[in-house]
Amino acid sequence: MLVQKYRESQGQAKEEMRLTIQKAVSANPELRSKKELIDSFLAQVNAHENVMHDWNDFVAEKREKELNELIKAENLKPKETRKYFDMIFRDGEVKMLALLLIKSSQQ
Repeated sequence: MLVQKYRESQGQAKEEMRLTIQKAVSANPELRSKKELIDSFLAQVNAHENVMHDWNDFVAEKREKELNELIKAENLKPKETRKYFDMIFRDGEVKMLALLLIKSSQQ
């Protein structure tokens, strides 16, 4: 895994590994949309961490933070919104009717 090699690198080799990772992300259409997320993770990874465990924790924390921001910004019902997003990630699709049901009334 490139991130593991990056974590273990020192000095110039670390910078070269970072560039290799950035090129790999840019070359992969599925990863391009996650570039900012990957860059943020690389900025905080250190030599004493379990990369896969820390990546999963990092993504979960980022998802929770962004979901909280979305709930607040769009005035959504927290419980229903969380249930909806769990369904999206489980099923891999967006259901528009459910989305309408989680929107709070503006009265």
